[in-house]
Amino acid sequence: MVLQSRQTRVRAVKFDWNDLRFFAAVLEHGSTARAARAIGVDQTTVARRISALEGALGIELFERDQTGYRPTPAAEVLQPSLLAVTAQMEQFAREAATATRRVKRRIRITGEDSIMRTLVVPALTRFAAEYPDVQLEIDVSAQVRDLQAGEADIAVRASPAPEEPSLVRRRLSDAPWAVYCSAAYAAARGAPKSMEDFAGHSIVLLEGTLEEARAAGVKGEIQQMASSVAAVEAVIRTGACVGALPCIVADATGDLMFCFPAPTSSAIWLVYPERLRRAPEVRALSRIIAEAFQQRGERASV
Repeated sequence: MVLQSRQTRVRAVKFDWNDLRFFAAVLEHGSTARAARAIGVDQTTVARRISALEGALGIELFERDQTGYRPTPAAEVLQPSLLAVTAQMEQFAREAATATRRVKRRIRITGEDSIMRTLVVPALTRFAAEYPDVQLEIDVSAQVRDLQAGEADIAVRASPAPEEPSLVRRRLSDAPWAVYCSAAYAAARGAPKSMEDFAGHSIVLLEGTLEEARAAGVKGEIQQMASSVAAVEAVIRTGACVGALPCIVADATGDLMFCFPAPTSSAIWLVYPERLRRAPEVRALSRIIAEAFQQRGERASV
């Protein structure tokens, strides 16, 4: 007797991959109307794409009623794989954006407003002269961008030393802080000379630093909280408050009054992903920014 083995063939299910984002949106939001608002399309489109996906798969994904779309057991089985696939698609999209910038010789650099405005942007003029065929995208944001995910190529951050092993890091400068006020504030209320002298003054703080400030002995009235160093600087310039700023930022314009050193310090780092280490334009921009910081530090010490 001759035994013949048969290899079971699994029929490949064909469907439109774009329909997975509609599937994921309805799962997350529970209705085609809310999913449509989240995606930015009309409700009819969402309902049509869900029906098309169900037809391609040969199963029902949702039970429809007046309360919305409830996932069927089949949808619940598929949900973990769906989340994994959509996460990979989002990662692919981000990495594709990075690859597109490489091909088109674009660099996206990100940093907090005050550091970018006073220290980084002036250095970009020199880079543009040396590399006129490279386009720079400047992302001014207090939010830390995910460099590994491709949200930016280079970041300049005032922070503790970055610990991610996948990032190339370069220390640009120490960043001691001090308390500053405007000339108008000093004329009206006097300038504080120490932490103990803070009592009775109106203070603006960076969000997230209240506990640290109280521990350091700040006893004045916390009148305003600001979400970024640039916002703290702007409030100080109005003459409404005194507050702490990185000296390298506050001293860049020279029109704020130094009051006294603050018990806060950090460093400014330039970081970019390891995968860009060999990109000549990234290395060049890193070098030019570092030289600009070095020159600023030399001028400040004179």
